Amino acid sequence: MCRTKIKAARLKMELWCVRLDRQEFDCFPTLADFLLAAEEELDGGTVAAFKEHLQGLHFQLGRYFPELDAGFEWIRNPFGDKTHIEHVSSKLPRDRLTALWTSHLMGH
Repeated sequence: MCRTKIKAARLKMELWCVRLDRQEFDCFPTLADFLLAAEEELDGGTVAAFKEHLQGLHFQLGRYFPELDAGFEWIRNPFGDKTHIEHVSSKLPRDRLTALWTSHLMGH
């Protein structure tokens, strides 16, 4: 669930950068209200600084929370898709797994 929220936040940041390029500030309601009330416009340098900041946040979130390899999805949801069981089982023959488990139970 957390990973989905992070992905959504990163997508919003991409959208906000596109909207900043178009001088649309609706996604920043406080800023939009201020600009409307003050009858002001933002200069290109300020918009570029906002965009640079959003791109930096986007990059850092991606770096801190990288996309997981699909092979590790079973860790997030161990009771969901069971294909990981076949993947693990195929690495060790069933007889060897049974022997390993039996050995563990006997305390060897």
